[in-house]
Amino acid sequence: MYTLEVIDDMSTDDKDDINLEFSFHTKDLVEVFFDGALLENIHDSDSSLDIHCNAGVATVNKIGNLPSYGVVWYHPGGIANILSLAQVKENIK
Repeated sequence: MYTLEVIDDMSTDDKDDINLEFSFHTKDLVEVFFDGALLENIHDSDSSLDIHCNAGVATVNKIGNLPSYGVVWYHPGGIANILSLAQVKENIK
């Protein structure tokens, strides 16, 4: 099992002013997408991921393939597509 802690330091007003398709996190190594339209081959994973945030804990057990990138966790109840900056550097050379 993996654990991702999401720290939300933006106010609701700030969120209304931005429209990001991806959020890049510098400290996380886990990548999670809520937009299944961007993924291929979404299926059950052999492991699970607990996401801890100010709304509680969500357990994710599906993964999908982000074309031209690789495998990411899929959480349709999420609010952001999160990529790890460290993994992006590793995957895109």
